[in-house]
Amino acid sequence: MTPPSEVDSLSAAPGADCRVSIAVPVHNGAHHLAETLTSILEQTHAALEIVVIDDNSSDGSVEVAERFAQRDSRVNVLHNELNLGMVGNWNRAVSVCSGRWIHLTGQDDLLAPTAIEIMLSAVTDESRLVMAARRFSFEANCPRPLRRAYTWELPTLETLGVPSGVVTPAAAARLVSRLPSPCTNFLGEPVCGLIRHDIFKDRGPFNEGLSQLADYEFWLRCVLQEPFVHVAQPLFRFRVHGGSATQTNLADRVQGVHLEYARLLLELLEGERFSEARQLHPALVELWEESLLNEVVILQKFARCDAQAAATIQDAAGGHPGLARRINQPVSLQQRLQNILAAARIQIRRLGSASLGRHLGPRAGR
Repeated sequence: MTPPSEVDSLSAAPGADCRVSIAVPVHNGAHHLAETLTSILEQTHAALEIVVIDDNSSDGSVEVAERFAQRDSRVNVLHNELNLGMVGNWNRAVSVCSGRWIHLTGQDDLLAPTAIEIMLSAVTDESRLVMAARRFSFEANCPRPLRRAYTWELPTLETLGVPSGVVTPAAAARLVSRLPSPCTNFLGEPVCGLIRHDIFKDRGPFNEGLSQLADYEFWLRCVLQEPFVHVAQPLFRFRVHGGSATQTNLADRVQGVHLEYARLLLELLEGERFSEARQLHPALVELWEESLLNEVVILQKFARCDAQAAATIQDAAGGHPGLARRINQPVSLQQRLQNILAAARIQIRRLGSASLGRHLGPRAGR
């Protein structure tokens, strides 16, 4: 359990009539989009702006959204001229929202009728981010190991023993230090958050250099540097999709995951937006350094059939001063990430893996 001193009790703030922008980034989400929009329109908090941002769908998503726009004037449908990808579409959605608070909802996520009302009631004067609990819905083709991972193995604020209340940056840092990996998203997907609009001006947009962990990187950017509010009551349902894959494709995805971990850790260790966090939480810096070294070792194993790739990844390990002390092999700090990615691309060319190549950039968009 989190020590009581780390979490303050909730103190409700005025703002029940505050306008909230609910942004729904969409890419080929026609199958579940109507259900998602229905759950949004059923919110007990009526002061809503609902913005659907379509990222060049080809499955009828636009038509579904347009039908809702004809029925309710709060729904606005926008179209991207070019495909921005998942994270790019998140940022586009945020940029067009006009509400004081923003809620980013996946095209297949569901909101409880009182979700926005409850999150607004939890807002305090010092908090600009509210994170609520969610439940999972599993598609029929979702494999059992994936179900087990989400149901039993994924740490959350609730399983870490954090009650409803204000969580300080120091408390958040202690939670990160308790994770099996600092790259584990224990805070939740975008649907879990209610974000005050001005936080993006101060903390920056979602990082388009990441894909799977872009939401977690943004949450960390916020919670390690300012307090946030936790609502332990489940208010959302996040849909988990399954899918079959060959062992080769599975290996490709695993390597892609570790590349993403390395990207995140590099951002934590060097990114300008985490400079304050590094000063506030020096113990985390050592944890991140050790974790990056572990990821480099894993990536080096993936590159073992190519001596040049292995050497390049080994060089990349020395880029951060903390890592250089461990392996006594200093390399230009600016070249660290480029070296890791260059080594991975060498492997892609040798193995002819198109699926792994997709992992080296942001996903096509959801």
